[in-house]
Amino acid sequence: MTKVIQCKRCGAEMYKGMKRCPQCGKKNKGPAGLIVFGIIVLVVIIAAICGMMKKNSEKRVTYTWPTSELAKLIPEPDTKYGKITEDSEKYFTAEFYYVTESDFQDYVKECKDKGFTVDYMNFDSSYMADDASGNSLDITYEAKEKTMDVTLYAFRETTEETEQGNTEISTEDNETETENPSGIDDENTQEETAGNDTSFRDWVDSYEEFMNEYVEFMKTYDGTNVTQLKQYAKLAEEYAEFIKTTDELNESDYSVDDWKYYLDAQTRITQKLTEIE
Repeated sequence: MTKVIQCKRCGAEMYKGMKRCPQCGKKNKGPAGLIVFGIIVLVVIIAAICGMMKKNSEKRVTYTWPTSELAKLIPEPDTKYGKITEDSEKYFTAEFYYVTESDFQDYVKECKDKGFTVDYMNFDSSYMADDASGNSLDITYEAKEKTMDVTLYAFRETTEETEQGNTEISTEDNETETENPSGIDDENTQEETAGNDTSFRDWVDSYEEFMNEYVEFMKTYDGTNVTQLKQYAKLAEEYAEFIKTTDELNESDYSVDDWKYYLDAQTRITQKLTEIE
């Protein structure tokens, strides 16, 4: 016998299997709606669990500590899980997984013991410092993800130091001229020296090398990445120094050959900058 129920809207009697109330037309929602809702919730939960499992599996990768000169300057973290993202002559970058806050603090202490205590900045979740040679270390800890990012920048001669070197060379030249006031040096030798200012060309080479690295970095720059933001700050400071120096250059201070050497480099740099989207 079919069970008789009442419509929830008007109270009229209707058979349980009927889809709508014959009196007011309201749909007769049975347990099927709850079942569908339950299935949707279950699917969402399963998807979330699968996502977490995938994320954890990605962190289960092991690494081999490199033997490069830059990597030798810092200790190897006490975790077997991680990824070396870059290991070159000028940069070392890596991220490590399943790192506790205690592990992070211990690693900072080990880096201090390695000499990274110059101009240091110590925060709850990050540590930045240089060593006596000018190499810069940046350590960032993410407590929620239990990850630690380590970045080491090799020392790079600044524009100020380059100019200081140029001043020293100029002083030596002045002393030589004082020793030979008559100027009886071979004329051809003087012209050759004037046409090939080694210190200036070395600066031009360092300028072009830096700009190439700057462009390569900007190609993958992500403004939401904490590590890249700090790296960008360092590069932007050096970039500003180089640009300031180029603005102060005066063609009359250099030989035709040296100025052409600079202009050729500047042309290549301008072309390189077009690669940044």
